[in-house]
Amino acid sequence: MCYSAMVQQNVKALSLKFGARVDLDFFEELYTERLKGQSLTLSPQLDASFLSDLNTPQEKKIASLIQEWQRHEKEKLQETLIKQKERLSAAEEKLKIKPTKNALNEQRIATDKIQWLQKKIETLETNSAETKATEGRIFPFHYAPLLIVHQGERLIRPYRYHLRPHTEGPEFDRKFDGTYNVRRDSLDRVAWWKRIYGKNHGLLVVTRFYENVFDHRSNKNHVIEFTPHVRELFVPCLYDENTMGKDSLHSFAILTDLPHPDVAKAGHERTLIHLNENRINDWINTTSPESKNFDLLLDDRPTIRFASKID
Repeated sequence: MCYSAMVQQNVKALSLKFGARVDLDFFEELYTERLKGQSLTLSPQLDASFLSDLNTPQEKKIASLIQEWQRHEKEKLQETLIKQKERLSAAEEKLKIKPTKNALNEQRIATDKIQWLQKKIETLETNSAETKATEGRIFPFHYAPLLIVHQGERLIRPYRYHLRPHTEGPEFDRKFDGTYNVRRDSLDRVAWWKRIYGKNHGLLVVTRFYENVFDHRSNKNHVIEFTPHVRELFVPCLYDENTMGKDSLHSFAILTDLPHPDVAKAGHERTLIHLNENRINDWINTTSPESKNFDLLLDDRPTIRFASKID
């Protein structure tokens, strides 16, 4: 399974590359919901796509939503930082009188949290002004820009990296926590994949990906980074649109297959599928006459090598 991936987050660059329109309505709705308090994870690089080179009133509105959210986040982090500094000070006062296990534990926890909070605040401040809209790492339940075709038009829309079928309620996410990936051999076996395969196809641009690999020699789990020798991987995805429950959800999953030899050598059993660039339109435009045999498209892959290292 694809544990996480570094993906292209610059929606304007994606728009130019694929001749697609950035669906600003979708992004505005997403950023509005995040500002209202909905738990949504979007990368700083995706935010940065809307913080510079603003050309339309809607782009400026999206930028204001992001900036307001950043201000609120910073305020909350700073409030929590003050409380943790007070916690640390109280623990250190106790330690001056008498070292106890509880006081030492409080000191350790407060110190760790202070360092984490300071890093978050620093990152938020940097992202507000300097982050460039490039690639950013996503994990399950994070949002990423997906290339799709809707009513004959190429669009860039934000989708959550963990697919929830349109027939299922929010509880599905907890019950089936692995649906951020689609095993190719399950496309014709699992009901929710069968319903959308051949219909709802998207594309994610990936620059490298990460997998959990258990090392039997050290008896430890490692996260391995796999970097292709090419600049980008064009990764096929399935997506769905869910209106079950309180809010609508647009989500996707990455297609995986048997391991690439370089990935297998590093100890992992799956690899995300990567398409030939000239097959992209046939994959995403499922109503095209040329898009008849999707299995053939998934088999027609460029020859790629992967370098690996412990992340």
